Amino acid sequence: MKSSKSYATGRMFFRRIGDAGFNYSNSFEFQTGLNNIYHNYLIDLGRNPNWFGTVTQVMLSPINEEGSVEIERIGFLEPNILLAASTFWGDFFTFEMPQMRTVNFIYGPRVNRTSINLYIYYLIAALSVFFVIREFIRSQDIGVAISRNSRKIIIICIFFWIILDLRIFLDQARTAVLDTQDYYGKSLEEKRAVTTLGDFYGFLAYCDSKIPKGSGFNILHPSYYYFTEKAKYYLYPRHLDDNAAYVLVYNPDRSQDKAINEYIKKGYKMSSMFKEGEIILKR
Repeated sequence: MKSSKSYATGRMFFRRIGDAGFNYSNSFEFQTGLNNIYHNYLIDLGRNPNWFGTVTQVMLSPINEEGSVEIERIGFLEPNILLAASTFWGDFFTFEMPQMRTVNFIYGPRVNRTSINLYIYYLIAALSVFFVIREFIRSQDIGVAISRNSRKIIIICIFFWIILDLRIFLDQARTAVLDTQDYYGKSLEEKRAVTTLGDFYGFLAYCDSKIPKGSGFNILHPSYYYFTEKAKYYLYPRHLDDNAAYVLVYNPDRSQDKAINEYIKKGYKMSSMFKEGEIILKR
């Protein structure tokens, strides 16, 4: 599958006999993207605990936002050892963009939805026990067995530490390439717009022109703290105030309709509109 997006996530849904329809509990998320290059995506259906019984339908949602994809082929493969090893290898090298937080970070590789670190801890423990037991069989002295293998254990830990560090560096390098493609040659305002989810930066820039500096504001938005943090940053010196005269409404998914009605009952009215679902209420 080839995607026009630099990075996105896709989802495969399945439906069993008796299910009313497709739902997120019966689905598998996978990462897609990397700029118009064909990639193979191997989805282990057994990872979802609801994958049992008779499955009657599957539905593929290639990306979770605007964009385009090309699918060359889709097929089902019987599980085997080689396929499991291939899945493990593919998961380890799956590209992970830094997660958006106050400080962005990368979680690190996850295999079968579990941190690769957990597998490595088990492997280090198993190898350490193996070396110690082997030496103990020879020397019949547990202290000698541990002391003689302590260097090997340290080398094993350093080896895997280097492997993981190189793996994270690979994602950092990939991210640097994509950031260069996304931001090079753009103005500061254009970079901020690209960095901010959806058209939220455009809405905040609009609010900046409509709300007096130093005044308070409240904000309604989809359930994600990101929007509040961005609003406080870009609208400074205005400040967040639950009882403010201004209420910013960022409601592209209509999740805040009920909250909007509550404010209207309190006497708030629409002051101005950036676009459908993105308005300013004023008391």
